[in-house]
Amino acid sequence: MARHSFTILCESAITDSARNTLSFMNVVEEITVSPTPPPGQHTMVPISWTLVTSATRDNIAVPEMQNIRVDIIFPDATQDTGATAVLDLTTAPRSRCFIGIPGFVVKGIGDHVFAILFQDATGAWNLVSEWHVQVVA
Repeated sequence: MARHSFTILCESAITDSARNTLSFMNVVEEITVSPTPPPGQHTMVPISWTLVTSATRDNIAVPEMQNIRVDIIFPDATQDTGATAVLDLTTAPRSRCFIGIPGFVVKGIGDHVFAILFQDATGAWNLVSEWHVQVVA
């Protein structure tokens, strides 16, 4: 299983291939939602975000593919399985994955967690990182 390097949630990410750099625009840590959904209900906020995850091969000399899953954990402790992606580490020892998020489900005020999971060789999903978005009124 690859080693997680970082995860960042932002409005957009810009890569400069000539310099091999990455810039994050408007990193998301908190959003204001009004009106908030009633208890037990949710609302979809039409926001366009990008979740960027970077990983490094477990063994630098051995190419690998890494399955990624992003789940969302809501303030009421319920959870939804989100997007899946594959991080290609066959041509380079380190790589980034860009996952577009076209909308954000809000289930009340509080901490909404993007849980980043990597799948291991047995097929089990392992939590490697979390990104927290605080929803306020």
